[in-house]
Amino acid sequence: MNHLLYVALLSCFLFFGPAATMAQTQCPPTAPDAEGPFYKPGAPIRENTGRGLIIGGTVRSANSCTPIPGARLEWWLANAQGSYDDEHRAALVTGEDGGFRFETDFPPAYFGRPPHVHVKVFAPGYRTLTTQIYPEKGAKSVTLTLILPAE
Repeated sequence: MNHLLYVALLSCFLFFGPAATMAQTQCPPTAPDAEGPFYKPGAPIRENTGRGLIIGGTVRSANSCTPIPGARLEWWLANAQGSYDDEHRAALVTGEDGGFRFETDFPPAYFGRPPHVHVKVFAPGYRTLTTQIYPEKGAKSVTLTLILPAE
């Protein structure tokens, strides 16, 4: 009888164990959002384009939830008058821990759009992500995780 119990328990572990492990090591990818007409590739490398809003976080793999070092993030947002300009474009590269920190002016609302910051994330072996961050009015910082699926 003990032998049958052992086989049943082992079967359950073999059947459910890998599925449970996979569920714990996968992260849902970040939802894309509109790129809009104002993206220009090749933003200059810099960690800030103003003062007042800090956006920080980590870029991670959807397959394993592990950090992605060396990912390139390109940022763009409107200036205080609601126009896009080169002074509000930047790029940075994540550290070994997949971390990033970008500081900018708080984005304005314009043409009925809520305040937002665009970001495009590139990493070898992963799909490029284009999304937007919508900070709440009065926010001084936003922390987020950007999750990329493999190609």
